[in-house]
Amino acid sequence: MIWPFSRPKDPVALRYLSCKPDQRREKREIRELPIVVLDAETTGFRVGFDRLLTLGLLKIEKLQIAIDSARSWTIYRETSVINEAVQVHGILPSESRNGIPEREVLAEFFEELQDAIIVGHHINFDIAMLSEASKRHFRIPLKNRVVDTGHLAMQELATFKRTGYPNQRPPSLDELCLHLNIPSLERHTALGDAYTTGLLFLNLCARLSRRLDRPVQLGDLP
Repeated sequence: MIWPFSRPKDPVALRYLSCKPDQRREKREIRELPIVVLDAETTGFRVGFDRLLTLGLLKIEKLQIAIDSARSWTIYRETSVINEAVQVHGILPSESRNGIPEREVLAEFFEELQDAIIVGHHINFDIAMLSEASKRHFRIPLKNRVVDTGHLAMQELATFKRTGYPNQRPPSLDELCLHLNIPSLERHTALGDAYTTGLLFLNLCARLSRRLDRPVQLGDLP
């Protein structure tokens, strides 16, 4: 069974679960809050079947990207196949065979994450993949507050405003970088995409702050 129905005993899971954010932080300015931008590359696009290959994160502190906080991991996979996903991210089976065991990566990841707000682009897939991996090893899903820059862009940019049509999709990272003239660094690598997403997040938050005529609070974000 998965927590909360049976409490996990693993120290990694217990430390992560003990990080309880301030219940009033939706009213706090985001410059005061811990923020982690993350991105994952995977063996494919099926949650529950495919697996993590690489994971990258960096922190945003006082509305600035903390470059020295950047972390990236390549996860050990004994076997993997050349498929559509590999054509996107370019991670070869030989690289995966030299990676770090998934459990060790997740343990280090949770130490970095704690109770931070997670920011990512089209982040629900990454969260689902990370939660599946976490449940396999530690019997817990991710519990952090999540902000998707795709949804934030639809909130703040007239070009990508929600139309009410059911099939409307959030803009891609490439579309937003082109529209906002944001340089993309090492596209389709976990750490490169995390950095680019961090730049996008800060750009959109600056626009939101100007629109509100005050500092952005967590509750202002979708």
